[in-house]
Amino acid sequence: MPYEPNIDLHAPTANNGLTRWNVVTGDIVRTCRNGSSRIDQLVAMAPWGDDSAGQDFAATYTGDCGPEVLKQLGWRVADNLEALGLTVATAVSNTRGTDQEGARKAGGVEKQLSV
Repeated sequence: MPYEPNIDLHAPTANNGLTRWNVVTGDIVRTCRNGSSRIDQLVAMAPWGDDSAGQDFAATYTGDCGPEVLKQLGWRVADNLEALGLTVATAVSNTRGTDQEGARKAGGVEKQLSV
């Protein structure tokens, strides 16, 4: 009886999908990180001025940590996208390894039974 795995993972298809994932998410990750860095730069420049209108604007703009929250979300999205890609790559690798090990063991059982 030939070994029939419960999970059939076609490695080239999985690798192609992961390559596409990395290309697409790479652009998103760069955009999120660049945007988060830009928020820091713009807030540090404080272009609103020192007069009372500028101070009022700064208080409203930075109130409730708006720019900081947006910046942190950008970093978090970038980190999560990268982590998800690595998690899927690890799962694919582990599944392939399990399938190969199961096939190897099953082949040994078949040899024992046919003797």
